[in-house]
Amino acid sequence: LASGKTLLVRQLHGAALRGQQREKKQKQKKKKKKAKEGEEEEAAAAAEAAESASFLETLETRATVGVELDSIALPGGGRVTLREVGAAMAPMWPAFFGACAGVVFVVDASDAARLPEAAVELWSLLGAAALEETPVLVVLSKCDAPAMFGLDAVRAHLRVDDARRARSARLDVVAASLADRESCAPILDWIEGNCTPTVAL
Repeated sequence: LASGKTLLVRQLHGAALRGQQREKKQKQKKKKKKAKEGEEEEAAAAAEAAESASFLETLETRATVGVELDSIALPGGGRVTLREVGAAMAPMWPAFFGACAGVVFVVDASDAARLPEAAVELWSLLGAAALEETPVLVVLSKCDAPAMFGLDAVRAHLRVDDARRARSARLDVVAASLADRESCAPILDWIEGNCTPTVAL
């Protein structure tokens, strides 16, 4: 089993690859015949469908254990390193703050029982002196789960609006489904626009 954040990283990889392919296709568009383009689009759609089917088989998740590093090639060029640190290592999180250009804080929005715990950890992170000027993105994952009781309620539990008013650095929130690559694409856009080359996840 993979962790929810690991599955998110896989989706970001896919979104980045799709963006690169889109840019490449635009550059080569004038050189390709329409018939060939149609064949390539069909092949790409079939490959993406197969990849999505394989990905969905791994949607059962477990908590992250330890620290995992991943590198993603960004659609606009360059790379970003994602350092995935599990909740079990929360006491050690400050050791990683100084080396990161941004933080992606992932919350399981379908687990109401653990939202208070997530809120405490989020506010502790936002209060760290090393992150005063560091952009933070809060990702409400599993937003399509049956147990989800509403994004507004989740935001209220986390006190996101209060946190945004209390800090000078950027704080954004996005809802995402691990099963939907399109809903994960804004996360990649945020990372590329705000915090390369290293992000804590």
